[in-house]
Amino acid sequence: MTQDNQPAPVDYAGAFTAMAARIGRNLPQDFAGACVIVPPINAGDMVEILVLDPRQDPVLFWSSVETRANIELQKLKERQHPTSGWR
Repeated sequence: MTQDNQPAPVDYAGAFTAMAARIGRNLPQDFAGACVIVPPINAGDMVEILVLDPRQDPVLFWSSVETRANIELQKLKERQHPTSGWR
């Protein structure tokens, strides 16, 4: 939070720059995919995934992306439609 109780600004472009740096610090033969997802403001957290796998398994990469996206989607649904736990 800033001094006037506003959320601190988020460096969206910086997430991509940081991911590029992380990719660059690793061996090319170990690189198996990277993903940065930046949702609209108040629509969830940024997701950053870097997969290092000498086998370069595309299923591992895409299942990681899918899982993280599903987690964020579930959190968003829960925020929009909270339940008390009672039915």
